[in-house]
Amino acid sequence: MLPSLAIAAALIIYWALITRYIFNERARQRKGRHPMPTDFKLLRSPGEYLQEQILRVSDEVENHIYLTFLMPPALAVVSLILLPLIPARLQWWLAALALIPFFVSVRLRSRDLLSLLEERRCYRLGLLGERAVAEQLEAFRAEGFHVFQDVPATGSTRKFNLDHVLVGPAGVFVIETKARQKANPSPQDDDQIVTVDHSVLHWASLGDDHESIPQASNNAKWLRDFIKEKLNIVVTPIPVVVIPGWFIKPPPWEDQGGTAVSNLKQLEGVIKGPRVLEDRAVDLIRRRLLDECRTVPFAV
Repeated sequence: MLPSLAIAAALIIYWALITRYIFNERARQRKGRHPMPTDFKLLRSPGEYLQEQILRVSDEVENHIYLTFLMPPALAVVSLILLPLIPARLQWWLAALALIPFFVSVRLRSRDLLSLLEERRCYRLGLLGERAVAEQLEAFRAEGFHVFQDVPATGSTRKFNLDHVLVGPAGVFVIETKARQKANPSPQDDDQIVTVDHSVLHWASLGDDHESIPQASNNAKWLRDFIKEKLNIVVTPIPVVVIPGWFIKPPPWEDQGGTAVSNLKQLEGVIKGPRVLEDRAVDLIRRRLLDECRTVPFAV
């Protein structure tokens, strides 16, 4: 009896120390004051929303690992306390009853954990795609363009984000990034081609995408209405879907609604064009989008 209680007490102390360390570490990270005023906000960076989702999923992953890590000691404590109190012939039944929910719980948590890891991987792929496009867009600053990342927007039913917005003499461009992982190389070497058919993207080995082109078009319409409402400037933003790392067939492509589809190398040909906006209009739109994009709190 005493050895079992001693082991159980040791496990309880071990569990308490681990829990205390984790909570103390989190509390330590929250201590201190930020050096900037509380109302100071940073501009949104490429994939700001995706970065937030990665942090959220990472916290959920940590919680799953933490709970799974503490469950074996907890069951061991319960078993060590109860086993000496029951007849020997029933101890195997108690052990079985303790192990069954343990394995069921581990199985369910493992499934949820794998799902979270896959969700985080998809967010990371999307984030890397937006960063790649953002780097490409920086070159357009020399052409007189202003670049805005992850512009927040509010629709009739939900909030969403415009991945990238370019504002310059050649007009306003709303860019939607679509990063997709390629399948293993095929003998036909057609695993990296996106064929555009009106408003449908045919991804090699990934199937058809009926949403990306309408999404870019709707984003451009939202920005058109926003600029008209806030600034009383009539402008028609051009929607663009950019697919990093894939070949677009035929390149570059534009549907009847004016949505262009390109990869990174073709983007320059899509953006460049004659002057359609005066400097004053460009400056007014730039100032308004700066205000809209300055939403990130200076916090850790």
